[in-house]
Amino acid sequence: MKPPENTDSDQWLRECVEVAQTIPMDEADKPDYLASMVILSDMIFDFQDIRRIISEETMHESSFAQYFTQHGEKKSTIENILNVLEIRFQHSNLQLLKPELESIEELQELKQLLREAVQVSSLDEFKRILSSNGVG
Repeated sequence: MKPPENTDSDQWLRECVEVAQTIPMDEADKPDYLASMVILSDMIFDFQDIRRIISEETMHESSFAQYFTQHGEKKSTIENILNVLEIRFQHSNLQLLKPELESIEELQELKQLLREAVQVSSLDEFKRILSSNGVG
């Protein structure tokens, strides 16, 4: 649902979180409920805004907040890899690598691939490294 015209997106998301917090449910189910809300909100709101507002308004140290923090870092690292490769090799269809990068579970592996993207001498070399990580 989009925010009313006179409400900025941050305020609207804060209001949504407040309403979500008031819904009567078992506390054990609330993280899943909020996670679902965030996933659906990602279609309308910037992920970084969602993460910031949810953590400000709710569970700062919960596993829910930690999951979405890691998800945001992975998403950001993948975008950084693609941006570096695009800048270095002026290649336009790098989005084809995105599914392979998204299939990597470990954030540390993605961070290593970002370092490789900065250092490799060609796009083909990067693709070979990506394939040798067992994801390509």
